[in-house]
Amino acid sequence: MTKRAFLALIPLILMSGCGYLQRHSAPKVDDVPASYLEIVQSGEFEDTVWWPMFEDSALNGIIDRALAENLTVERSLANLDRYRAGKRAARATILPTVSVAGNYTNGESQFAPQFPASDLEYYDVRATAAYEIDLWGKLYSQRGAAYADLIASENDLRATLMTVTAQVGRTYFAAVELRAQQKLLEQTVQSNEEYLDLVKERYTRGIVTSLDVYQAQSNLAQSKARKAAVDASLATVEHALSVLLGKYPKTGISGTLDELPKPVDEIEAGLPSELMLRRPDVRAAHARLAAADLRWAAANADRFPRITLTGTGSSISEDLEEVLDPDNLLWNLMAGITMPLFESGRRQAIAQQAEAGYRELAAGYKQTLLNAFREVEDALVKGAKQRERIAHLETQAEAARNSLRRATDQYLQGISDYLPVLLAQTGHYNAQSSLLTARRELIDYRIDLATALGGGWTDEIIEEYALTRKLHRETSLK
Repeated sequence: MTKRAFLALIPLILMSGCGYLQRHSAPKVDDVPASYLEIVQSGEFEDTVWWPMFEDSALNGIIDRALAENLTVERSLANLDRYRAGKRAARATILPTVSVAGNYTNGESQFAPQFPASDLEYYDVRATAAYEIDLWGKLYSQRGAAYADLIASENDLRATLMTVTAQVGRTYFAAVELRAQQKLLEQTVQSNEEYLDLVKERYTRGIVTSLDVYQAQSNLAQSKARKAAVDASLATVEHALSVLLGKYPKTGISGTLDELPKPVDEIEAGLPSELMLRRPDVRAAHARLAAADLRWAAANADRFPRITLTGTGSSISEDLEEVLDPDNLLWNLMAGITMPLFESGRRQAIAQQAEAGYRELAAGYKQTLLNAFREVEDALVKGAKQRERIAHLETQAEAARNSLRRATDQYLQGISDYLPVLLAQTGHYNAQSSLLTARRELIDYRIDLATALGGGWTDEIIEEYALTRKLHRETSLK
């Protein structure tokens, strides 16, 4: 190649990556309200971790262990490293490639019978450099897609941390509730044993029939059966918590707390329009959409001619030091152009395939965003209605307690038989058990709301636990 021809290619090199790039506009969700439906005015969302609000040191310690040992987090970290390597590989495609090959020859040569044989010993070194001019932005788009994939993977890690901590919190409080249910059933069994003794004493005195004894025995056996079922449920919950901590399933891992915490303060939800900026799953979906858009742009750019600069250098010498001297290399610079002529529409089909993939992810992005809004709205309405439900259950539990006391008094006075007592015992237990479950469900809804609202607190966790290196900012994504 002549010097003039090489200089003519310099503008093309400078334009590399700035040429023909087609891009889509990001999809939007219409009719996003100014505030959530369950609340008239949203307070400012406090972007902090949620578990300290329960003031439970045992819960804090278990979440610490989960963040350090959970296998889902470990998988997410490995996935992040995979995309980091992919980004480095994509970046390398826009830089020149250089390869070197060398040979050493040592032997004899007999050119003709009349000439004596001569020794052959020489070194042969060849170097090749190649660079593709990214005139249409194909390599630029591929590199951008790899970067967007990395951003998506980083947000997957954030989403994983939110999901795992929420799972640990819900499982922990499920175990606390089951221990409270155990304590309630132990009290119920003791009470039913006392009632059975009372009924047997009255039967011995001939005041009641054997029917009352059978009913009291049945009620006691039912309470003991419930206790066995709760024991099994607690064991399975603790098994699940063990797995969340990356350990073989075992019991006793959730501690000994058998009383649910008092209701915590309500969480300010902020504005719906802010949610898409906080939710890592929404940001991951947006990054994957950007990656698909860039791959579509790369597929379109691949349909245009490709210009490649190639330089080759060679040196042959009997002296190794001379052959390795760059000044002794004889260089040849070439430029080549490759243009698809007839491929039966293969590249066009690949571009159409990438376009369809983008549309699929665009619909998925909008679906992810709508699901995020739904999860917040669900958690808000469940929390509000659960508070109402708990108030009614507290009234029911108090009424059931009074009913049992009144039914017992009437039975002892001989005014009624044992059936009203039996019904009152069952109602009293059911009311207290339902109240425990409702209080635990309210805690779940608090955790659900904190998780649904997203937040940047995951970056603090990543830094605190040294889960990965510094994450990227997403300002460059479309």
